[in-house]
Amino acid sequence: MRQRLLFAQAMLATPALLLLDEPTNGLDPYWMEAFGKLIRKAAGGGQAVVFSTHQLNIAESYADSALFMASGYVRYSGKVDTLKEQYRGAGGLYGAFDRIVASGAPMEREGES
Repeated sequence: MRQRLLFAQAMLATPALLLLDEPTNGLDPYWMEAFGKLIRKAAGGGQAVVFSTHQLNIAESYADSALFMASGYVRYSGKVDTLKEQYRGAGGLYGAFDRIVASGAPMEREGES
């Protein structure tokens, strides 16, 4: 209930940026679906929505972009569709994350080879 209340408070203010930390923790399937609808509505209305989650299926369902971190390093930053295409056959974002982390290499920055 607390999670739903905090989320509702954030949405009522209609901020330009919604920054949410693990917003789906403890939500049942009904509220997970409601979360998705609200996030899409906010983004469609021009709000920027940034959220952290360990539930990669949530990120795969609702995010346009993703940033993976492991051991204090950014391992991937970019579009979810690009990531899924690059790691096709890996089993979605979970598989892509496993492959990226298993490689052990930090993400290359633009201009580096």
